[in-house]
Amino acid sequence: MSESTFYKFLPLLLCALSVPLSMFMWIGNVAYSKIASDEENVIPPARWLFSILVPLLLMLYGLKRKGVNKSGAIVGLLCATILSIASHAFLACLAMFFFSSSRATKFRAHLKRKYEEDFRGGEGRRNWAQVICNAGYATTLAMLYLLDCGYGERPVDFGRFY
Repeated sequence: MSESTFYKFLPLLLCALSVPLSMFMWIGNVAYSKIASDEENVIPPARWLFSILVPLLLMLYGLKRKGVNKSGAIVGLLCATILSIASHAFLACLAMFFFSSSRATKFRAHLKRKYEEDFRGGEGRRNWAQVICNAGYATTLAMLYLLDCGYGERPVDFGRFY
C-alpha cells in the first residue's frame, strides 16, 4: 500500500477505531470504579467517545497541516485525551493554543529566514519533547483535577466546589 493511500484511509480507520476504543475505556472505568470504591462516579460513554474522537481529529489536522510530527502527534493525542476527560474547557484551551501557536510560527516566515540559520520555511513541526514542554504540566494538573474533583465542568465557586 502506498503512503498516499495510507493517509487517504487513515481518518476512516481512526474514526472506526474511536467507538470501540471509547467503549473499552468506559468498561475499564466501570470495572475500576466497582473494584476501587463504592461511589458511582463513572465517566459516561458519550464523554469517552468525545474524549477519544476530538483529540483524534486534532491529531489528524496537525499531521495534515504539518504542525506536528508522528511522535508529537502521539504524545499530543495522549495529553488531549486526558485533558478532555477531565474537562472539555481544558481541551478547548489546548486546541486554541495549538491553533494560535501554529499560526504564529508561520507568521512572517520570510522575515524569520534572515535571523535563523536552520530555518525550515515556517513549517514548525513540533516533536514529542515540545508537546511535553507545552502540554505536559497542564496534563499533570488535569490528572490532579480528576483525582480531586472528578470529571466535568464546574462553575468557579470556591466556597462550594474547591
